[in-house]
Amino acid sequence: MRRRSPALRIAKWKLTYDAESNTYICPEKHQLTYRTTDRKDYRQYASDPELCKTCPMHAQCTHSRNHLGFAIAVCADSPTSRNKV
Repeated sequence: MRRRSPALRIAKWKLTYDAESNTYICPEKHQLTYRTTDRKDYRQYASDPELCKTCPMHAQCTHSRNHLGFAIAVCADSPTSRNKV
């Protein structure tokens, strides 16, 4: 059985997309970096677990108890201009 990413608690609209660096920025100004594009054409972005471990907003972002951080999936053809930096 494949392990699932921790559940995201924070709303995606609270994340800001930075087109120049192809990253999402969380409310605490940490980057979620691009990882891969899956078969359904969703781009996968993930946070740095080391940053999440010490982040005061961790409980508001993810259900992860072991500080794995969190990941989001964004449809490749979805408009990201609403939350651009």
